Amino acid sequence: MENNQYDLLEVLDYIEPAELSYQDWINVGMALNYEGYDVSVWEEWSRRD
Repeated sequence: MENNQYDLLEVLDYIEPAELSYQDWINVGMALNYEGYDVSVWEEWSRRD
């Protein structure tokens, strides 16, 4: 993870993956990637349900 202005991991605590549409779920993964987070962060978050 690079030096991000915001810690997106804290934001993910408030988003339930199962409640998202497929496109919104993909958008979360793309946003994490854009901000320099490893894909494992998205995978772990996605498995929460």
